Amino acid sequence: MKVYTNIKTLKETKRILSEVGLGRLVIDGSIDKDIKVSSLLNELLDNNKLIEFLQAITRNDSVDFETMPLSEVKEIISSFFTDIVEFLPKSVVDMLKASMQTIASS
Repeated sequence: MKVYTNIKTLKETKRILSEVGLGRLVIDGSIDKDIKVSSLLNELLDNNKLIEFLQAITRNDSVDFETMPLSEVKEIISSFFTDIVEFLPKSVVDMLKASMQTIASS
């Protein structure tokens, strides 16, 4: 599945990440220490922000991402961050790599 990484997509993903409390992640690589995992998961899963994020980076709202295997979801998200890595601060890149290694080992 094609993943888009132009300015329009970056603006949309930053908006979505900001709505779940992760907007600073793309700006300076930081995460608000007050963010609660339960709140984050609620926003991503129950409030469909993860689906919205996937739709934004693929520009595809006809795919049922909820039934897609997690390995495919991971591949799409990884592809997006891999493609934009040269534009992100090094701290974000390091954190994303560590997160992906954690997910892969789960």
